[in-house]
Amino acid sequence: MVREELQFLRVNYEQEVQLGRWAIDFVIDHRIAVEVNGGYWHDSKKVKARDHKKKLEIRRAGYSYLRLTQTRSDAEMRLTILRGLTMVLFLGRREVLL
Repeated sequence: MVREELQFLRVNYEQEVQLGRWAIDFVIDHRIAVEVNGGYWHDSKKVKARDHKKKLEIRRAGYSYLRLTQTRSDAEMRLTILRGLTMVLFLGRREVLL
């Protein structure tokens, strides 16, 4: 769903970008890492700890970090992506959790 929304918004991105031992879901403009987490898979303490380590490595590598929760409709996801990109690109936020 996120890939389709990025394409609809005509955002240039790379998918499954390798960073050390991690694969980043999407990278936009070579500087914004986008992780898409579904609640079902990412709610356990073990997975949350792993996701936190991954986020820290992404941030240390110089990326801005945008995390999206994939429990939204297509229209809601499009607005969420736009809001997240606005916060990173125009407001200078380095980390956005939506």
